[in-house]
Amino acid sequence: VTSSGDAYVAGENTHGQAGVGPPAVEHDFPLDQIAGASPFLVGLPSNHIAARVSCGEAHTLILTSSGVLFGMGDNSKGQLGVGTVTASYYPAVVASLAPVTLGQTSAGRFHSTATSTDGKLFAWGDNACGQLGLGRVGGVSTTAASVSVG
Repeated sequence: VTSSGDAYVAGENTHGQAGVGPPAVEHDFPLDQIAGASPFLVGLPSNHIAARVSCGEAHTLILTSSGVLFGMGDNSKGQLGVGTVTASYYPAVVASLAPVTLGQTSAGRFHSTATSTDGKLFAWGDNACGQLGLGRVGGVSTTAASVSVG
């Protein structure tokens, strides 16, 4: 993320995690043929300024300065939080968190978390080992779920 709020990515895009469109091929090939060995500007809507980027195994989250969260890439376990398990090749807003102003995010292998500016914790994606902290083990959450702490 640049000081002017532009988000750049480089490298692998086999699942759309670079947010620059669909992958050219779904297998390994030289880096200069993937998303690019040189950085590409991620196309966020013009009224959004990138503040933070979190990278998971094959998905990426971009948090804007206004607290809006975008996800892109692999979504096979709901880790983008967009309500489906369909990959997104371009930044998609995490609508389940739209009424919340976020301060931090983290992207795991197949799950994601975020905290709001008022200290609430949210989690979504794969819960095979209880990693979402929802008090149960198994399943997936395709939208952000509030996590009770303390």
